[in-house]
Amino acid sequence: MNNVFKAELHNAEENPSLPEKVLKYNMHRCDHLAYTTNLCCKDGKCQYGFPKPLQQTTTLNESGRVVYRRRKEEDRMVVSYMPCLTELMDLHVNHDVTFTVNIFMYLYTYLFERPDNTRYAITNLTQKHTDEIQDFVDTHYVTASEATLGIFGFEISSKDPAVACLTCSLPWKKLSSNT
Repeated sequence: MNNVFKAELHNAEENPSLPEKVLKYNMHRCDHLAYTTNLCCKDGKCQYGFPKPLQQTTTLNESGRVVYRRRKEEDRMVVSYMPCLTELMDLHVNHDVTFTVNIFMYLYTYLFERPDNTRYAITNLTQKHTDEIQDFVDTHYVTASEATLGIFGFEISSKDPAVACLTCSLPWKKLSSNT
């Protein structure tokens, strides 16, 4: 497995350009816990377990996940990578090696997790009123799961009826006879 997936800085004698790409794309920041807004920082700890422990061989942990070989101190912050893809595509490729029964649960939760979303605001200072409906239409996007369902002819979303009536009670005021 260490020939296909690695979590160590690559030997520059074997491939001179790969160590530079690994340093560029596959290094977890050493100061990642210094920033409380960092996504990996949860309760003062790295949720991805960096820095990783040193070990001489690649093994499996109790939950069936791969614990990669890291033999030197500088390897503790290396994010696992596939040398052939890093070299070929010159970018970070996220991968996960699983070969236990847990793969089914992992795939189910990964494929059917709720879509990514964000909050944003685009404002025009000269405009007094925000058109929230047009705002929604302009920013709606289809996730990978929704696109796959649409490609295979499944209905992605529907609203029946498309318009819902909202009842409201407003105070009624009698108009004066002068108007």
